[in-house]
Amino acid sequence: MILNFTVFAALLVCFSSCDGDDEGPSGSFTFDDESYKLSRGYVRLDDTDVSGDNTYYYWTAVLTSKGIQYDEVFTGKGDAVILNIVALNDDGVLPSGTYTSTNETADSNGVYIDFNVITEVGEVHTDVTDVSITITKSGSTHKISFTIELNSGETVTGSFSGKVTEIVD
Repeated sequence: MILNFTVFAALLVCFSSCDGDDEGPSGSFTFDDESYKLSRGYVRLDDTDVSGDNTYYYWTAVLTSKGIQYDEVFTGKGDAVILNIVALNDDGVLPSGTYTSTNETADSNGVYIDFNVITEVGEVHTDVTDVSITITKSGSTHKISFTIELNSGETVTGSFSGKVTEIVD
């Protein structure tokens, strides 16, 4: 499930929704003793899969700083984290729960710092080895907390709270 930064750009181009209101959503992540702000959240249901009595829902969440803008395609330069979950319930957009790579319900496409979406230039960390994601919902507000372990031994921790924009193809 881990994708490289080229796929990040493709994911961003595939999303088709209006940019959300800047009021309300907030968050940050810490990497290498530096803190980076997150101010927008986008989610997309990528796929569903039926196996026996279970239906699996594959979600991607893209959390970005204000520098990355959306107007029919993503543009700009900023920071982002891409998270993937596999949910066993259809509890609406990005269901509440705890997801981990240990039980194969969480993954990450990486951490992008000072990343230019168009030129794909920036600091990119896609060497993910372990992921833990906790999602809670209250009305239309999502709180997403995450820890991403990188192959380099570094840890990225962060959270985002606010409305997320659902991307519908």
